[in-house]
Amino acid sequence: MSAGSVALTAAATSIAGLLVLRLLERLSAHGLRIWLIVAIVVAVLSMLAPLGAVSTAAAGSLMALHGVVAAVLITGAYRAHRQRLDRFA
Repeated sequence: MSAGSVALTAAATSIAGLLVLRLLERLSAHGLRIWLIVAIVVAVLSMLAPLGAVSTAAAGSLMALHGVVAAVLITGAYRAHRQRLDRFA
């Protein structure tokens, strides 16, 4: 798997996650909180996929990659949307 495909996949899943956040914000007054819980559950579940890697080192590096993408997306989106909600409150 090339670095380009990893970046493209991370970008596509991030956009999908942000779209889900927007949808939840429109449907519920607690959309951000619901999204945070769903995002954490999805991040934990995504850590299971690399366990089938060929070696322990490969599994560890793939899990780290999943963790970094999840941490950046979740904290970044949460903070940005929280600030936006505080501005309009």
